[in-house]
Parts: sequence; C-alpha cells; structure tokens
Amino acid sequence: MALAVRRFKNSPLTPQETSLIEEGLKLFKMDWMAVWKCMVPHRDTSSLSRQYRTAVGKQKSYKGDELKREKRHAYEKQRRKSKALNSRKSTDAGHTKWVHMWTNMFQDS
Repeated sequence: MALAVRRFKNSPLTPQETSLIEEGLKLFKMDWMAVWKCMVPHRDTSSLSRQYRTAVGKQKSYKGDELKREKRHAYEKQRRKSKALNSRKSTDAGHTKWVHMWTNMFQDS
C-alpha cells in the first residue's frame, strides 16, 4: 500500500491535476501550500512545483529522452574522472615538492 502511494506521489501530473493547480495558483495568488492543501492534497508537497513545471513544459525532465540521459551520464562520468585525475596530479606535485625540500635539507648538512 505504501509503495503504491509513493509511486503515485512521484508519478507525472494528470491533465486534470494540472488544470486544478493552475486554478489554485490564480485563486491563492501563487501560494503553493494553499494549492496543495485545497487542490491536490494527495500529492507530495516538496515536489509539487517541480512536477507542475515539468507538466507544463517549463522544467527539463530527463525521464523522457533516453539519448539525452545517456549523454548526460557520459558527460558526468568524464567530468568526475578528469576532476579526480587533476586533484591526484596536484597532490602528487605537492608531495614531490616536499620530498625534494626534505632531501635538500639533509644534503646541505
């Protein structure tokens, strides 16, 4: 039962819910809490505005297009890999700098 409710709360808005939200936004002057309480209390309050923006086309949703999602995942993977490589290079360079300073200290003595 709880799984079905959770799935319903996260599912895309129906056209009827979208029109109810539009009426509520006009009536309650963009007060999302009032819209939620009076118009769509069965929805999750924290994600209602995002679901509405996705439904009317003002918010990007990566669920629909598989190709875009794959491109985004590949880009993020490459970005994380290069970021880790750059941070590893900078720590290695710092380490070798200290090693050279340390060995030079003892060679001068």
